[in-house]
Formats: sequence, structure tokens, C-alpha cells
Amino acid sequence: MLYKAGLPIYLILLIYGIRFLIMGLITPAFVTISSKIGIAKCILISNLFNIIYAYFILVNQNLLAILLYL
Repeated sequence: MLYKAGLPIYLILLIYGIRFLIMGLITPAFVTISSKIGIAKCILISNLFNIIYAYFILVNQNLLAILLYL
């Protein structure tokens, strides 16, 4: 979907790399984090990450400018 929309392959790999890096770092620590801040806050944080990810997907023509601005 992203490739057909004209997004370069290196940005697609960057998006999925960041996504799986965050998931890989947070998943093993879920028990510790959830016991400290609670399940509801963990779900809220997860939903925030999903919203950010969906925003990057929807605004893919400006993604390079957004990433360069960061």
C-alpha cells in the first residue's frame, strides 16, 4: 500500500523498523510497566502509538518532511 502510493522503500523500512523496535522494547517490559502504571494507562499508551502510526500512513506524501523536521 505504501509502495504503491509512491513512498520510497527506505522510508517504508524506516517506518516498520521504528514500529517493531518500539514493540520489541516495550513487550518484554509489559508486566513491570503494567504493574506500576496500570493496564488502563498501558492501553491508552498503545492507542496513542496506533494513532501516531495511522497519521504517518495517512500523510505519507509529507512523511519525508515530517521526519526531516524531527
